[in-house]
Amino acid sequence: MGVVSATDRKRGAGMNSTLQQIKALAANNWVSVWGSIGIEVPHSGRHGSCPHCGGTDRFRTFRNEADRGTWICTHCGTGDGLDLVKLCFECSMSEALRKTSQALGIDGAQVSDADIKRAQQKATALRVQREKQEQEAAARVSLLAYQIDAESGMIDAETNPYLHRKGFFGFPVQALSHDYVHQHDGKRYVYLSGSLFVPAFDIDWQIRTGEVINADGSKMSLAGGSRRGCFGYVGTLDKPVDNITLVGVVEGYATALSVRHLLDDSPVFVGFSKNGLLSAALAAKKWFPNAKIIICGDIGAEKEAEQAALSVSGSASIPPAPYSDWDDYRQAVDRGEVAA
Repeated sequence: MGVVSATDRKRGAGMNSTLQQIKALAANNWVSVWGSIGIEVPHSGRHGSCPHCGGTDRFRTFRNEADRGTWICTHCGTGDGLDLVKLCFECSMSEALRKTSQALGIDGAQVSDADIKRAQQKATALRVQREKQEQEAAARVSLLAYQIDAESGMIDAETNPYLHRKGFFGFPVQALSHDYVHQHDGKRYVYLSGSLFVPAFDIDWQIRTGEVINADGSKMSLAGGSRRGCFGYVGTLDKPVDNITLVGVVEGYATALSVRHLLDDSPVFVGFSKNGLLSAALAAKKWFPNAKIIICGDIGAEKEAEQAALSVSGSASIPPAPYSDWDDYRQAVDRGEVAA
């Protein structure tokens, strides 16, 4: 076993002290730090491509742990802000510290009180600027969502290619009446005429953003908006709340159409993902407090469905075997292969 010299111990202690100082300085500012050294990540809490291995929705950061820059990728694993720098540049911790220090505008080898104060001021200014930009983008998206909602028309479900392939017919759905072009972060987004539109409401029924579903079934959230805490809704609001005895909560729009059919046209709240089931369930509980709430999770969302059900004293259900999702089960019911 080797002997560690006093010099090595001092160097190691210094490295650890610098590491902790750099982490403290980058707290709540990791998105800006990453961006300044060429690491682009999705907005906090949203799924997107991994800056290291790619993909489309395998990576996200955690809003509730933003002070550490916590992230997870289903391919690369998980870690904190410095771990992501190491991963993307495939470098040592000392090199990751150097790059992060440069992004913060300090000397990573000698961190003085003046460095700390200057970095904290820079971090605060960048955070305020980023939050302002996100708020302005969210406001623009909300206006766009209201515009699309007001201008969109109702079409028969069977005339939409996506819903036609799933066997839906006999009821109206909301669709874009013309193309919309939207600019965000220097990118151009086009939402095509005839695509389905699902408004995303906050808890007070204000439209914050929306989801566009193309003819091929691909989905696009309005760029720059956030569905955090929002829900979609399939149903009518023309009945007294007390007359509603059953409400469904699901992940996606097409699933909502299937579950509404299975639940004899009961209202259905849409979470847009398995992580959105809780927000949708809470909204359902607020607006239909006396109704029984059933969380209809997809295969793979059992945990999230159970948690959402517990939060509203409801029940959780997943598609019965051998069906992979609620749409498959609904089609089997319609064909008379199984009783609902």
